[in-house]
Amino acid sequence: MKDNLFLISEEYQNRTYDELSSEFENLLPSAVRASELILLMYNRLTLVENFSHKEAVAKIQDDHKHLAGFSKRNISRNLPLDNPNVPRRVRPQWPKNEVD
Repeated sequence: MKDNLFLISEEYQNRTYDELSSEFENLLPSAVRASELILLMYNRLTLVENFSHKEAVAKIQDDHKHLAGFSKRNISRNLPLDNPNVPRRVRPQWPKNEVD
């Protein structure tokens, strides 16, 4: 892992900005599609196969834990907003500051 970080820190010195930018443009569609696939997998598991939220997230995470950089946070960030199984954060109302 340490060697990989060293190579990445050296890479910007050995490649031009245009080379790095071109690679980014080529890879971005894959990253976007990966986000879409997380959404689709979650919907499939919860809406079609009747998994609970917790079971669906655990399955996606377990099935893809071998991928470098993949985490539960990646899953959470890409959950569908329109799926009723996604837990919503409940925020308590703050007490109003009353002026006496």
